[in-house]
Amino acid sequence: MDDPEVRNTTAAVVNTRAPALARACGRTTWEAKALNNLGRSHLLRGDHRKAMPHCREALALLEKLGTDPDGQAHAQECVGDVHRDFGELEPALRHYREALRIREELGNHYTRAGTLRRIAAVHHASGDVQAESNALRHALAVLDRLDHPEAGAVRTAPQSAERGHRAAVGKVDFVDLEHTAARLGVPVDEVDRVHRLAGDLPSAPLPAKADAPALLDRLSVPPEDATEIMAGWPDPDSPLWTPELRWLLDRSTALVRADLDGHDWLPPGPELPRDRGPAWRHLYVYVYLALVDVARRYHREHGIADAVSWTTLADLGRNLAVDRRMRGEGWPVMQSWLTLHVRGGVYELGRLQHQRGGDAISLHIPDSGPLTPDAVTASLDEARAFFPRHFPDEHHTVFSCGSWLLDPQLREYLPADSNIIRFQQRFELEPYEEPEGIDADVEVLRFVFRTLTTPLDRLPRRTVLQRAILDHLQAGRHWQWRRGRFPF
Repeated sequence: MDDPEVRNTTAAVVNTRAPALARACGRTTWEAKALNNLGRSHLLRGDHRKAMPHCREALALLEKLGTDPDGQAHAQECVGDVHRDFGELEPALRHYREALRIREELGNHYTRAGTLRRIAAVHHASGDVQAESNALRHALAVLDRLDHPEAGAVRTAPQSAERGHRAAVGKVDFVDLEHTAARLGVPVDEVDRVHRLAGDLPSAPLPAKADAPALLDRLSVPPEDATEIMAGWPDPDSPLWTPELRWLLDRSTALVRADLDGHDWLPPGPELPRDRGPAWRHLYVYVYLALVDVARRYHREHGIADAVSWTTLADLGRNLAVDRRMRGEGWPVMQSWLTLHVRGGVYELGRLQHQRGGDAISLHIPDSGPLTPDAVTASLDEARAFFPRHFPDEHHTVFSCGSWLLDPQLREYLPADSNIIRFQQRFELEPYEEPEGIDADVEVLRFVFRTLTTPLDRLPRRTVLQRAILDHLQAGRHWQWRRGRFPF
């Protein structure tokens, strides 16, 4: 039974349990990252004193381990963020510069630009306009070399800094951004990102409230979630919606809409403290609802049938149901994933979801029944007809997939005629490289058990797959995130 009080407080303790789970699995790197996430969680909630020891412990573990410099850079930034929010600018700058040094050694160019922007924010707070401008210019040079879409938004910032402000783009000046970030309980740079990318670009209106229940039903939103969404509806006079939340709703909608036709993952905005109420919990759902008509118009322009359009968009309801099962643990990933649907980047065709991108169609496996060979073949055949018909200027040559489902170690546990093994057999695997930012053990727990924090000895062992996952982890072994492809 779903207890609302438990559900609303779970988000606050999810990260607290993660380090212990990591220690139980023997994953020091994972433990350190969990501690860093725990520190950042406290930081987002405005509890700086609780944040600092977790960030410091994460940094100490990673420095002792010495095998994850990228993790060290993230931990350095976390400690720096706490110092910066305390107003301790000199130590913040030291930690940011150490993170920058690591990122330069690793050649992680995009994240280096992010660190430079943190350094610029410290210089802005100290009033050193020239140093702020120099840091922003270096960040811009990095983004320009990457041909990154954020470069255009950053381009005006050095000139703005020299004039003593950061208001070159958008409706809210830098001082307002700091206030907005504080009221939202999120880092300034995340609010600044929304502000810069959205600028003055057009948003999209929400559907009429009277039409919303039918739309939510069409999108397969479960009744309990639909009730919350309606209760939190952003009516003009709703006391649930602060000016900062209304600004974020409007600008996040504009940010996502501006990338219509995009097919990369796109964070719509900062991760919010969702336990503060339905407006906070479902803000990015309202963004999605505002963009349904935009997406359907895009689909019609490409000749895509209504049936495909609605089936694809109804993934909102599926994700909300999974997030409810996970007691809020799943949403941080889902809020970025769901921007693909309203930008025309992904389509559900039968058993599989197909994501556009370059010469490859990336395959995703929704939680919608058995992965039978016949169902997979039918979905692939439908995709082979769908994409040339509706996107004739794109030339796809392969299907690709990145997933723990492709881990060859599963063959040690599952029968050769099982659906998962037969799905694996379609792919030619790429040589294994540990992916940045993805822990396969975490992803297995997410998809098989729909939990990230339950101790292993309390997880169910009802199916062959569940027993395989647990036996593998409890033996001290680890799952792999593997990538593979086969001809289109």
